[in-house]
Amino acid sequence: KLPECVIDISEKGGKVVIKTPNGTSRFTTVSPEEFNNVTAKIQKTVSSIAFSDFSEAVNAVLYAADENADKEILKGISFSGNGDILDVAAMSGVRIAWSSVPCGDKFNFIIPKTAIKNILSLGDCGDVSICEAENKAVFKIGEYTIYTSVLYGEFVDYK
Repeated sequence: KLPECVIDISEKGGKVVIKTPNGTSRFTTVSPEEFNNVTAKIQKTVSSIAFSDFSEAVNAVLYAADENADKEILKGISFSGNGDILDVAAMSGVRIAWSSVPCGDKFNFIIPKTAIKNILSLGDCGDVSICEAENKAVFKIGEYTIYTSVLYGEFVDYK
């Protein structure tokens, strides 16, 4: 969603700085060394999911995750594939939301709500593939590959 103009992208103090004629934005980042050779450790890849189906399933539950919760698990979105269906769920102390979309592999992890919001902000760049890489979840959308941390804990049995 950047304007069509000359854009200056740099790093300063551990943040990515994007400057345009309209203003400057700063985004917290992580050292590239932390992700060194992560792609060599990918454990599983699920079948591709149309971005529209993926975003619909995620947006249906996003409201239920509580970014200000004391428990880390309540700040995340659960992704659970059983080989046929990808279940997407979120919960707080008072609500739970669950949605699903067809998907062809088995996996189970929880990622921070902020990470999935950033993934959705890319817009429809192509189909979505989800991978696991040790303690990271990897989302591939078109030409983008997004690595995110995984939250550990037991998600409630929402079914």
